[in-house]
Amino acid sequence: MKRNAWLDYLLPFSASFLTLFLALFAAVFTLTETFALTVSFSLLLRLCLLGAAVAAGVYNLPRASLRAGLTVLLCGLLALYVWWRWDAVVYGGQVVFHQITYGFHEELPSLLYYELPRELSLGYQRQSAAAFFTAAIPLLALWLGPWLTLRWPVWPAVGTTAALVGLPLFILRQPGSLPLGAFLLFLSLVILSRRGYRESPATGAGRVLAALLPTALTLVLLSTAVPALSGPRPVWLEDLRLAVQSIPTDGISFGVGGVSEATPGQQPFDSVGPLHFTGRTVLQINSSSNQSPLYLRGFSAGWYTAGGWEAVVDPSPPADWARSGASLLLPYRTQPYGGAETVRITDLSSHTRYCYLPYYPTALPTGGVFVDDSYLTRPSDVDEYRVSFLPQRDADLTARQLDSEAEREYRNWVHKNYLDVPYVYLSDEAAAMLDNFSASVISGASPVDVAHALKDYLSSFTEYDQQTPVTPEGEDFVSWFLTESHRGYCVHYASAAVLFFRACGIPARYAAGYVARPGRANAVTNVPDRNAHAWAEVYVDGFGWQPVDVTPGFSGGGTLNDPNYADPEVSPSPTPAPSTAVPTPTPTPSAPTPTPSQSPTTGRGPSLRPLLPLLFVLLGVAAAAGLLYLQYRLRRGRLRKRCTDPDPNRAVIALYRYLLALSRHAGADVPQEALHLAQKARFSQHTMTGEERSSMEAMVRAAAAQAGDLPLWRRLLLRFFWALL
Repeated sequence: MKRNAWLDYLLPFSASFLTLFLALFAAVFTLTETFALTVSFSLLLRLCLLGAAVAAGVYNLPRASLRAGLTVLLCGLLALYVWWRWDAVVYGGQVVFHQITYGFHEELPSLLYYELPRELSLGYQRQSAAAFFTAAIPLLALWLGPWLTLRWPVWPAVGTTAALVGLPLFILRQPGSLPLGAFLLFLSLVILSRRGYRESPATGAGRVLAALLPTALTLVLLSTAVPALSGPRPVWLEDLRLAVQSIPTDGISFGVGGVSEATPGQQPFDSVGPLHFTGRTVLQINSSSNQSPLYLRGFSAGWYTAGGWEAVVDPSPPADWARSGASLLLPYRTQPYGGAETVRITDLSSHTRYCYLPYYPTALPTGGVFVDDSYLTRPSDVDEYRVSFLPQRDADLTARQLDSEAEREYRNWVHKNYLDVPYVYLSDEAAAMLDNFSASVISGASPVDVAHALKDYLSSFTEYDQQTPVTPEGEDFVSWFLTESHRGYCVHYASAAVLFFRACGIPARYAAGYVARPGRANAVTNVPDRNAHAWAEVYVDGFGWQPVDVTPGFSGGGTLNDPNYADPEVSPSPTPAPSTAVPTPTPTPSAPTPTPSQSPTTGRGPSLRPLLPLLFVLLGVAAAAGLLYLQYRLRRGRLRKRCTDPDPNRAVIALYRYLLALSRHAGADVPQEALHLAQKARFSQHTMTGEERSSMEAMVRAAAAQAGDLPLWRRLLLRFFWALL
């Protein structure tokens, strides 16, 4: 190309590259962030840049034949890549589909999600997802390119991008700040520049580049002017979320192998029903200790609600060391011990971001974020981590712990948040059962006494049943279990135990994770999905959180020894497990999964989350405008086809009908000559001449010009609603 030709090419290329990159970035990173897709940020960014550059370069070429040839060549190269990496691309697509449907399942537990046909390592899943996006992003760029670069209608590109950005909004998950900002900037630039593209690509490109800086600054100022949503969700949004969760979706599934049960700790109570397991291996552990069972806590919750257990979100959290996760290190934090053991945990297919930790760790895995005194996150690129911990047998034998100012502050916070008994949800009979049990407990009894008494009490009138049906609608979960069904599994027993402990004045919370049974030290042990479990935790002042399991038939582990309770004659000894059989842990549906509202967030750039309502409005306006424009194009096309019919009689009749529509909606005059020509074309055997047809066309143009003098709002109605101008 000559120098001037290069300059003429560079301006449209820059504008097309910018709009394409914004569209790709918004669509791709909205999905990866809101659904926690396991793909490298840098890889996706490079693919978006490359895809935008290639598509902008191809579609801005002046010759249509050259554009078509290069597009076919690029599609062929993509096909060769898919053929070369077929297994990885297909499995990567399954991984992405699984993670997106699982995100919907988290918010709508009755909605089935796509179960991966092969449970491969998370490392291979990341590699496969990267291969899938390597093929998908360039293909998406080639699809968006012509609509944004040429004089084609822009609504297919805007609709595709809006659909991908708006997908998480169906389950009320908020897009990240950067993808949301990119989408709003993309939408603004398209709206401001599209009229220019109708004149010429150079004019439209100039408007894109001219509007870029002021539009971006306007969005940044709006995001900083509106207060950030740092507190809890607004009431209206929470009500809307609950309404979405209540949508009946039974029987709806994606793909094959869907799992209908929800996750302990996070699932709504009305979805806790019969259990089903695939037998897949979720975790692998290799421990230097032969402690069995080994409780691996993933999630804990302290707020009992009508819908389920939720993590404690307190605006005034305890000391910094507790907020950072050091509260998990109790009792080692207050009084270090010797003889710590090490366990290596490999996450194969838990589909969660939890670090599953044994009790009494001496250090936490690096890179994790502690969330709401509830769980420690696992970085998305970490499948394997090591944890040093104090074996439970050693912790059980410790004497009274030394006092600590930080522990006292955390203890006071625990007593503030983990002693509430939610009588407002309980039935009168269930509340009376809690009160009667607490009255029967000797004043000053240790958690050991209460735990054994509670286990005997629940075993006397309830039975363990994995096929326990869902709690009837309108009934409280624990009340129904205690007073009506008398059947349940670990989720039921752990939930009830927490409330009984609290009624006795003992801080307690609900915990969920997996229970491993190492056969011997330094040997690999598989942990299947049926080893998911739920139990209660009680807080022992000066010591920390201890697990306690009251599920009937569960033996070994979870026994308490209060270091502040020194009388060996009163403290009961743990009941030994039967020698004839090794009891298996009580399973729960699957490992707990953090909800989006509890997931740690990373701040990158100005916060645009306050613009979420605006995004809803913009998406609605864009959808309405797209539908209106589509019907305009269709009606306009039909009208043009009829008025240019090769048969002159039919064309004259169509022109007369068009003239009548202009008269009806715009008040245009209908000459008598037009009526005469229409009657002649309709009822006579005469074939209309070219002069007669031209005369009718002239009368129609005169009526349209007359309508052009109407007010703007009426002209807009005539053009886009009636499709007459």
